[in-house]
Amino acid sequence: MADPGLLAYAAKKRNQVASGGITVNVGTVDAPINVEASTDVDALVLLQGAFLVGQANPSQSFQWVQSTGVSVTLTAAQITTMFVAVTAFVQATFVTLGAVLAAINAGTVTTVDQIDGFASPAWPVNS
Repeated sequence: MADPGLLAYAAKKRNQVASGGITVNVGTVDAPINVEASTDVDALVLLQGAFLVGQANPSQSFQWVQSTGVSVTLTAAQITTMFVAVTAFVQATFVTLGAVLAAINAGTVTTVDQIDGFASPAWPVNS
């Protein structure tokens, strides 16, 4: 039977990584516009709402406050870019958690250090 403490730690680790925020380029490769995106639950709800409004009204612009506290104006297309990147980031935390839980249940992960350093797939980076 898997150690309940390790299972709980893995879930806590996923939440910590997932809510840590990321930097998203909402511009282009040649003209990057990096936005600090919060990824906590409240921010995800607000981003999803902005994404839906932007889908209904592509000419809509949004005043967005970055996790740094700096406010920026984003287009609907930029909100979509941020939404897709944030969703992929959060999903990656669940992919890693699934692999970690399988390894805990298989007995190949037995310490919190192994959870923190899990490499296949690795925890996504908050950047």
